[in-house]
Amino acid sequence: MRRPTAQLALATAVASLVCAGMSHATGFTQRPGGNSFLGPGAASIVGTVRYDGEAPEPAVFSMIQDASCIAAHGSETILSNRLVVNENGTLRWAFVYIREAISGSLPVGEPAPVTLDKVGCVYRPHVLGMQTGASLRIVNSDPTLHTVQLVATNNPSFNIALPQPGMDIVRVLADPEVMIPVRCNVHPWTQAYIGVVPHAFFAVSGEDGRFVIDGVPAGEYVLEAWHELLGRQTLRVVVAEGEESDLQFTFVTQN
Repeated sequence: MRRPTAQLALATAVASLVCAGMSHATGFTQRPGGNSFLGPGAASIVGTVRYDGEAPEPAVFSMIQDASCIAAHGSETILSNRLVVNENGTLRWAFVYIREAISGSLPVGEPAPVTLDKVGCVYRPHVLGMQTGASLRIVNSDPTLHTVQLVATNNPSFNIALPQPGMDIVRVLADPEVMIPVRCNVHPWTQAYIGVVPHAFFAVSGEDGRFVIDGVPAGEYVLEAWHELLGRQTLRVVVAEGEESDLQFTFVTQN
């Protein structure tokens, strides 16, 4: 299979806007990654992030430098999360969020706390979204030394050691920033990304390449999809009251 080259290009996003006519119940719901308000007329943006091309061979982590990391996984092969193409040809670990409201307004609500865990010498989840002002807890769940090196541009950076299992640090990231890398100085293969946005309208593509952003007020918005190797794409979407909009991002690599 072809491996991705250093030269990666963004494809023009392919948007398919479909009104499914699905109404949502009144009230408040908590969804993974943030809060969303499902009031009268609120809508959902659902979609797929696709990878156009032959899926590359996944990279394998070598944890030979730390016996405790190897022991945590036994005989399991640990694959890199940097470029994960699902079985259906879609792309995992893409961060999708509303970047701009052309018309309409996005309620802020109460920021929901989020957690980034170090398990088996790997950050889980690999990509995490959070709202500005939310509490970010980073935990070491391993019986070995880890460091948390967060390298930010708009928010304070830090590099803190967590030498024992169960130790954690808690920080509040007050400014929007997409994305913030988080590394470990002890285990160089370990990396995660955090997307900080001023509202709760974001999602991360899953094992089927799908994402869901609930509780979106009617209006016209610019969505952005970010991937750590393939870059960024934007799409415009018109959200109608009580309906579901379906769209698609497509990333490709150059030959």
